[in-house]
Amino acid sequence: MSESVFKFYPLEPTRGFLPGEADTIISAFSDANDLSIAADSIRVHDHCGVQFIDCGSSLERIACPLCGAAIPMTHWQSAMDADFDTSAGFALASFIQCDCGRQLPLHGLRYDAHCGFSRSWVSVVVHSHFWLGWMLQYPWIGHVEAHV
Repeated sequence: MSESVFKFYPLEPTRGFLPGEADTIISAFSDANDLSIAADSIRVHDHCGVQFIDCGSSLERIACPLCGAAIPMTHWQSAMDADFDTSAGFALASFIQCDCGRQLPLHGLRYDAHCGFSRSWVSVVVHSHFWLGWMLQYPWIGHVEAHV
């Protein structure tokens, strides 16, 4: 049986969870479990610095949110390397030049397969794929899904 890891994080990368927000996500999964959704583990992650919340091998394309042009993976990787400090995390100060002429911050790019940046996230491991529509009631949450 395949396993999915869902990661839920605040959309504002530098703020982390406000009091009660992580508990709200955990409660939502507890309620969802009543609907036969088996969460094998739920874990809260908190870091001092901003981390990249990735989707593993599900990331296929990074694009400009304004014109839709693909951002070359090598340019993105160089910007990520330049922006990251092992002790402080991501500064989110690096920009990528798109072919349309706009300078784009790393956290402003469109990641196909949903990726993001945050200091905090909740990871949920499940063995069955399910619809996340019930999470739409929480507009402050971004999410990532990775299959392992």
